Amino acid sequence: MRTTVFGPAGIEDQIRTDIDLLLKVPQGDLEKLCDWLAATPKPIPLAWSDIAEIVQFLSLEPREANRVLTVLRYLLTNSRAFRLTSDGVRTDIEAAGYKHDEAERVIALLTKLEGVKERVYRSAMRRGYEIKGLPTLDDVNMMWDIRPMFEEFAYDRDPEGQSYEKFVGHTNVLILELLASRETNEQVSVTFQLSEDEFDKLSRAIDRAKRQLEIAKREMAL
Repeated sequence: MRTTVFGPAGIEDQIRTDIDLLLKVPQGDLEKLCDWLAATPKPIPLAWSDIAEIVQFLSLEPREANRVLTVLRYLLTNSRAFRLTSDGVRTDIEAAGYKHDEAERVIALLTKLEGVKERVYRSAMRRGYEIKGLPTLDDVNMMWDIRPMFEEFAYDRDPEGQSYEKFVGHTNVLILELLASRETNEQVSVTFQLSEDEFDKLSRAIDRAKRQLEIAKREMAL
């Protein structure tokens, strides 16, 4: 039987794993999570800083909380996109192999989150537009490399005496790694190095770009 909330291909392995995790979460934790989501204006999935705040009152690890939030977003978004009733979602969950009481528990959560469904749906739709096209940034790693300096490089065809052994100081270089992926999950990684001056220039440029965005949003009333 083809399900609707899970799409034409039926339930994916990751979604099943996430629902299994959701069903193992203590009811008290789920109630607290729903209350938090109903009170915050933020979309889900949330930033890791938000998840770190949430797990302080849950018995979940951060990555577990992230998976629970992800599957809640998935169910809320799809039920809104396909305009499904609770009965329709319940039918789909049971058709995926879950017991009636398990499906009822999921439906109770979605009902409690009915007030945030539209916000979650619009956030997911916006995210879809943001990730189409070019690779989308997933993570950034930055670390400082302290490099000793000598009068000559070790790799030199014609070293002048022992000058390559003369230590003259050190410099700091930032290693900047950018990790991105396409909509197809194809991953891209590129790494740069920046001097302190170049890093300062980049930092100032980011601040100016943020200011430009604030002005543009204000002027266009977005």
